[in-house]
Amino acid sequence: MRHCKPKKRTRETGSRRWASVGAAALVTLSAAACSTPTTVPQGTATSSAPASQTSSQSRQTPSAPAGNRHGTPWTLALNTTVPAAGTADPPIAYATVRGATVYAVDYIDSRVYALDAATGAQRWRSASVALDTEAAAPAALDGNAVYLQGLTQVIALNAADGTVEWTASAGPPPLTAPVAADGVVYVGGEQSGQVLALDGATGKRKWQFNDAASAAGPVTAADGTLFLPDQSGKVYALNAATGSQKWVFDSRGADTAEPTGQSQIDSQPTVVGGVVYAASYAGMVFAIDESTGKLKWSFHTPGPIDSHPAVANGTVFIGAGDSKVYALNSATGKQEWTFQTGSGGVYSSPLAVNGVVYVGSNDGRIYALDAASGQRKWAFATGGDIYESSPVLAGGLLVIGSQDGKLYALDAATGTAASR
Repeated sequence: MRHCKPKKRTRETGSRRWASVGAAALVTLSAAACSTPTTVPQGTATSSAPASQTSSQSRQTPSAPAGNRHGTPWTLALNTTVPAAGTADPPIAYATVRGATVYAVDYIDSRVYALDAATGAQRWRSASVALDTEAAAPAALDGNAVYLQGLTQVIALNAADGTVEWTASAGPPPLTAPVAADGVVYVGGEQSGQVLALDGATGKRKWQFNDAASAAGPVTAADGTLFLPDQSGKVYALNAATGSQKWVFDSRGADTAEPTGQSQIDSQPTVVGGVVYAASYAGMVFAIDESTGKLKWSFHTPGPIDSHPAVANGTVFIGAGDSKVYALNSATGKQEWTFQTGSGGVYSSPLAVNGVVYVGSNDGRIYALDAASGQRKWAFATGGDIYESSPVLAGGLLVIGSQDGKLYALDAATGTAASR
C-alpha cells in the first residue's frame, strides 16, 4: 500500500496503489575532491535501556575517477530532466551489488546498467527491455543472471554483458519483484495471488501456487521455504521445491486493534535464526516461528510500515511512517531505542552491518546510526527525498538512490561524498 506516503504518482490496481518510481539512465559522474557530510539538526535517539547496555543519458558513458579498489566516493546524475513540482516524481535508483559490480535498474529508459562499484564507471548497458515502468524494485541476482520485473513477465539478462537470456510470462500486472535463489526465480501476482517458480536457466515454469488472496510483496527464500506476504495480512510458508503450503500466519488474529483494510503485509519478510520477521501497513511488527507459523511476539508503531526488517546481533531494525527508526529485541520484541529523523516517514529498508545501521529517510538524508545505542554517527543530505530506495554496501562504499535523480556512493565509515 502507498496511501500515506507523499508525492507519489500512482496507478490503481485492485486494493493496492503502486508507486511510479525507478532509476533513470546514467548521465555524468562527479568524483573529484570529497566533501564532508552535511551537518543537520534532525536526528535524535531515545533508548529504553541504560546507555551502557548493548543488544544480544544527452546520455553519456561516465568516465572513472582515480581511486583505489576500496572505492572512492562517487555520484551519478541519473536524469537531467527533473519533473516540475507536483507533476511527477524524479527517478529513484534501485541498486543491487554483487562483488565489484553495482547493477542499477533504469525504469525510465527501460535498461539496466552494470557499474564498477569502486568508481561508478559503466561496465555495460543493456538494450531497452520491457520493464514495468511503474515498478519500484531492484534487480535480483543469481548465478550469471540478472532478473527483472516486467509488466507481465520476468526478464533474465546475462550478468556479464546485459544481453537477454529469456523472458517468461508470469500473469496479469502488477507482479512482485522477482527473487532468485539456487537456480530458481520466484515471482508473485498482485491481482492473481499466484506464486510462480521458474527455472533460472530457461524460464520454464516449475510449479505454481494459487491460494494467496493477493501477493503484496516479494517472497523470501530461506532454508528450503518461501515466505509470501499478502494483502489480506497473511504470511504463507511454501515448500520451495514443490510449492505446497506448510503453514499460514494471519496477522489479523494477532492484533484485533488493527484498522480495517490496513493489515496488508507489503514488506518482504526477513528470516534469521528460525524466526520470520514481518511487518504490516498498520504499523505492526511480527516475529513468527519459522517451523510452525506461530506468533512469538508483536510490536506496534504509530506509523505504517512498508520497509522490510533488518536483523543483526539480536536486534530487529525497521523504519516507519512516523519518521522513526525502531530497534527491537529480536527475542522479546521489547523496544531498545528509537531514532527520530526529519518529517516524511522512513520507508527505506535499513541495512545493519558491522555495528552500524544505515537507512534513508523521506527528509532526504542518509543516516548512519550506532546499532547498540541509536546515536547518530553521521548524516548526509541529498537533494531529494529518499523514498523507497534502500542502502547497499559495496566494499567500503554505501550506495543509495535519491529522488534528486542521483545515485550516491558514500564512504560508509564517514559519510563523505564526492563533491557536487
